[in-house]
Amino acid sequence: RSSAASDVYKRQNPVINKATLILPTDQAAKISLFSGTGNLLWKQEQQSFENNVITIPMSEYKKGLYLLKIEYSSYTETFKLLKR
Repeated sequence: RSSAASDVYKRQNPVINKATLILPTDQAAKISLFSGTGNLLWKQEQQSFENNVITIPMSEYKKGLYLLKIEYSSYTETFKLLKR
């Protein structure tokens, strides 16, 4: 499999009030946001993307490091998100 960075385009990292993702249009995905200690904070499931832009609200979370997990049917990607 090619580099995970080629599949998801993250806009604005570090983030302030929201994290914006541009995902592949041809795949269903489960998107989860975890705290730096592994607690699940936010989750969204998409069956197919007509609009492949996903916005994750971040304004209620404290500054720090978060983990973003994107699960597709055949593989999983994990990214670090920094909240300012």
